[in-house]
Amino acid sequence: MNLQPLRVRRYTAVAAALAVVASTTLLAPAAHADPTYRISWTVKGIYPRSTPELLTTNRVGAALADGTRITIACETEGASVTSAVTTSSIWARTPQGTYLPNAFIDTGVNGFTPGVPRCDAPKLPTWTSDQIAAVSGYTPQSAQEWARGNYNSFPIKYGSNCTWFISHALWAGGLSKTGNWTDSSIAIFKLAKKKEIPGPTKAATTADYLKNELVDSGMGVIEQVDINTAVIPNAKVGDLIFYDWDPNGKADGAVDHVVMITGFVDGAPVITGQTNNVLDQRWQYTSEQKLITSTKKLVYAYIMRIRH
Repeated sequence: MNLQPLRVRRYTAVAAALAVVASTTLLAPAAHADPTYRISWTVKGIYPRSTPELLTTNRVGAALADGTRITIACETEGASVTSAVTTSSIWARTPQGTYLPNAFIDTGVNGFTPGVPRCDAPKLPTWTSDQIAAVSGYTPQSAQEWARGNYNSFPIKYGSNCTWFISHALWAGGLSKTGNWTDSSIAIFKLAKKKEIPGPTKAATTADYLKNELVDSGMGVIEQVDINTAVIPNAKVGDLIFYDWDPNGKADGAVDHVVMITGFVDGAPVITGQTNNVLDQRWQYTSEQKLITSTKKLVYAYIMRIRH
């Protein structure tokens, strides 16, 4: 993280004269103002969050542009976030109770900010009995076997088909369908194609909708990972990797692609999925064996840990 240069104060003759006066006159103490810090390195701005993790489902209010100054009430540990200058799991809580990642705040230090108190991390939401039932039957090996056995033969039907394919792999693994995530719905506002009734929902066919449904239903926990680091700590077969990119090469916070972890090579995940029909492909690479970061200007990656 870039450090701000020290600000050197230069005294004028007037300031010197005031200093003489101050030495002989009792002056009232100056009012104390809480320090503020600049939002930086976001390019497009960043949304405050209700919890210390970089999701689209926990956004609060409007995005804050680079240069916006914020007050930090306290700092806590949260999900790891990577910016152009650092990777950090430290989050700032504002007086309004929202959270912003320190990776996008110019605090002048790479760590907890001196003088800012620590705050207790909020408790994660507890599972309901329905959520526990929904994930208790998930068998990652069954999902893995289905993905490996169908990656090159599963019919292309919905766009790039990556999400439709992964949905079937998760269902084959025993993950329960929901009203928002199913292959057969008559709810028009949920449908992937409004003229296909009954038909699959958006969450079954579109990566960002699937991500939101897995998180909202309690079936998955998402965490940003470093696209430049091959090994993902605690990754498991049956977990998912989501990618955020756009045709113009700029990430916008909405994920665009999803694959399943189906194995490991030298401790790093390999993935299986559709669009270009890959089997046990290194997760940082394209089907042409090129680093994704060499083909996109800006890429974010996230692991979705399926609860079971």
